[in-house]
Amino acid sequence: MAPELLLLALSVASYAVGALAALIFRGMVGRALVAVGALVGSLGTLALGAWCLATGATLAFAAPWLPLTGLALRADGLSAFFLVVVGLGGAAASVYGFGYSAHYDGRYSLRLLGAMFNVLLLSLAIQVLADNALTFLVTWEAMSLSAYLLVLVEHDQHGTVRAANWYLAVTHAGFAALVAAFLVLAGGDMTGSFAAMRSATLPPATRNVVFLLALVGFGTKAGVIPLHVWLPMAHPVAPSHVSALLSGVVIKMGVYGLMRVALDLLGGGPPWWGGVVLGLGAVSALLGVLYALMEHDLKRLLAYHSVENVTVCRAWQPWGSSPASTTHSTTRASRACCSSARVPCCTRRTRGTWSSWAASSRECRARQPAFWSARPRSPRCRRSTASHPNGWSSRRSWAARSFPTRRRRSGWPSRSRCWRSPAALPWPAS
Repeated sequence: MAPELLLLALSVASYAVGALAALIFRGMVGRALVAVGALVGSLGTLALGAWCLATGATLAFAAPWLPLTGLALRADGLSAFFLVVVGLGGAAASVYGFGYSAHYDGRYSLRLLGAMFNVLLLSLAIQVLADNALTFLVTWEAMSLSAYLLVLVEHDQHGTVRAANWYLAVTHAGFAALVAAFLVLAGGDMTGSFAAMRSATLPPATRNVVFLLALVGFGTKAGVIPLHVWLPMAHPVAPSHVSALLSGVVIKMGVYGLMRVALDLLGGGPPWWGGVVLGLGAVSALLGVLYALMEHDLKRLLAYHSVENVTVCRAWQPWGSSPASTTHSTTRASRACCSSARVPCCTRRTRGTWSSWAASSRECRARQPAFWSARPRSPRCRRSTASHPNGWSSRRSWAARSFPTRRRRSGWPSRSRCWRSPAALPWPAS
């Protein structure tokens, strides 16, 4: 038997054993078997992708396990790369999930969590190997439903059911668009293979319709704005290792799907396809960073950064250069701003009331003391670096040190209307 088939069999068997162990065993033994099954399956998936990339081998497998067309799998360079992504993300999540799921014991269903976690990893691995429309759609639906049940694990927490329902609604709207795209691409015949779709000759109008349907269908999974609404709601309520898998692997299936349809099955298209993808990617990346700046919850912040990062990759994929430098610089800038935009920058008196204002994004990124001297300020809103004659300590709030000449009848402004403490400043307090 070829090494590719051995690695594929190892991955599928390990995921199946992990899912069955979650249903049969309980306690630490069940959690250990779930983690081992997911870890071995993920390492097998990683090895399969790396082997195909290194040797150029192509995997081809067919079995009559599905009606009409049967199960058809094939590995090429694109599939192999995303197999590596699935393997890396699954291995890390399975190792972390073993210890993390211990505090769920006795509170939530570990059977559901362990079984659906392995089913999700299995569907992701088969997803990128699908070689006909029916296999692709069945594994896509299995991926969506298993992720939905994983989001529902903490079902008694506030917002969990609402987030899961939003995810289910948006992902099935995208699924309907994908079904329509494959029907149009295959001429209404869902029994055709991807090889037959590649060789089909379609008029330009039909190709454009297929591209737009695929863009909507895969955009719902990738979190392209305005189809991102499920992502910042589902990520915070999911278990942490599941949230990492959603961010690191699941939403990347939207990138894979668009590449598979637009570049492989359709063979590329007119320049305006690239303009649409680049425009959506730029808008989603910008708004994703801006939304992240307003978040205090770490999971929601990372969810919006996932929107930004995956849309940068999505904008690059068909037309452009490497996204590594762009993604790296954008993420660094956004994280720098997040750390200094969590509290107001200053407090001033306006029409008899105290109101807060925040620095602009450029000033936020600069985060330099020179900002205070470069921008004209009212005497009521200045940062004093000199000690007051009364001997105020540097341990006092910044407001007490910044308004030495104006004292309100009710006392100094509360800390909630200015910097909370000198430690909250982005530079050392004087």
